[in-house]
Formats: sequence, structure tokens, C-alpha cells
Amino acid sequence: MLLNYYSILIYTKDEKLMSVIKSILPVQIFESEFYSDINAVKRNLSNRRYDVILLDAEDPEVIEFSFSVGDDSTVVVLLCPVSNFETVSERVEGDGIITLAKPFDSFRFYSIMKIVIAVVHKMQNINLKTIKLKEKMDEIRIVNRAKLLLVKNLSMTEQEAHRHIEKKAMDRCLKKSEIAEQIIRTYG
Repeated sequence: MLLNYYSILIYTKDEKLMSVIKSILPVQIFESEFYSDINAVKRNLSNRRYDVILLDAEDPEVIEFSFSVGDDSTVVVLLCPVSNFETVSERVEGDGIITLAKPFDSFRFYSIMKIVIAVVHKMQNINLKTIKLKEKMDEIRIVNRAKLLLVKNLSMTEQEAHRHIEKKAMDRCLKKSEIAEQIIRTYG
């Protein structure tokens, strides 16, 4: 399997933690950006998307912020002190946010990051399937509208209109939706 690069944004004010994370994350897998200012993180996220966002949740504001940073293809990981791990994880799990208790050892962190990579892949595949499904639904909607216009304007049956669109698409080497759009422009 070819290795992919995964973009990861890491936020922590703790220099020691930042150093530990830098030493653990494999540079051949992760394109990492480190921040110690939450406002810089907010500005950056308005301009760029990441596969993974790793936030040090020392501050309750960061926990609240974590709810707003993820999207359909971004995995959010919160690093929480052991003392409030259960409370934080119960609060954020329903939104698909992963929590990791700190301090942690290198192997545990690396293992979690491998799980995160698997989740990123799964989410990307689901998003791709969703996009394809939406495109298919749009095509069906457009073709149905064109068939209705053919039935109304050319007195065709629904089956004749369907066959007409299919035949024109094959004859012209176009998608049915492209033929349907031409019909809608003509009769719509």
C-alpha cells in the first residue's frame, strides 16, 4: 500500500508535550503544523482543512472549540488530563471526537494515531460515496424533469421519453443528464 500524507494541526501551549508529539509523529506520514496560540488556530482553520486536528484540552475553552472544528472528513482528537478524562470523553464522544488521556507513552499515542488514520480513510470513503450518490440523485431528478417535459410537449409516454433520452445520450456519447439539460432548456 502506498503511504498517504495526512495533514495534522496540533495545538498545545505545553512545550514539552509539543516536543514529545513531534518526536512520535512519523514525518513520512504526517504533515504537521504546531500552534501554541488558539487564536492562530482559529485563523488558520478558516483558510485550510486538515485530516486531523489534535487539541490539548487543558482549558475548557478548547473543549468548547473542539465542537466547531470538525467536518465530515476531519478527525478531532482531544488530549485530556487523566483527572477529567471520563468527564470530557463522555461529553464529546457523541460528536465523534476522540479523547486521549495524558500523560501517554509513545506507543499508546502512535497506536491512537494509527486508529485515527483508519477513521480518516473510512470517513473519506463514506464522503466519496455520498458525493456519488448525490450526483446520481441529481441526474435522476434532471432526467425525470426532462421526461415530464417530453411527455407534456411532445405527447410521448414516460417510457418513450426515457428511451428518447437514452438513445440521444448513446448517439451523442453524452450523459443522460446532459441530454436532459438540453431538453429542459428547449422545453422548460
